[in-house]
Amino acid sequence: MFFEYDSYSYYVRPGFTDARKSFRTLSCIVDEEMNLDSRAKAMFIFCNKARNTLKILVWDNGYWVLTKRLEKGSFAWPSSNEEAITITKDDIKRIIQGEDIFRRLPQMARKIIY
Repeated sequence: MFFEYDSYSYYVRPGFTDARKSFRTLSCIVDEEMNLDSRAKAMFIFCNKARNTLKILVWDNGYWVLTKRLEKGSFAWPSSNEEAITITKDDIKRIIQGEDIFRRLPQMARKIIY
């Protein structure tokens, strides 16, 4: 791709979004419901109800809408704001590969045995 991924922020919209939505409606969701600027240097990630389609909205002197639809299986997706987090470029890669980044286990304290 031609995006400089390190220079972007990444945001997840929890719950489902109708996969038929175009860039106009997705940008309104970002601006009005998420209270963010859809023209910021950020990527906004949406998932449909069946959790088999992701859409990513990106501003680059015009809107890009990137879509990925799974033939089998589904994406792990947060259902509430409490579960949703600002995610990193590496998290995006992991979501697209099918990993569940929203149910991370806390790191266990290491025991040092002498």
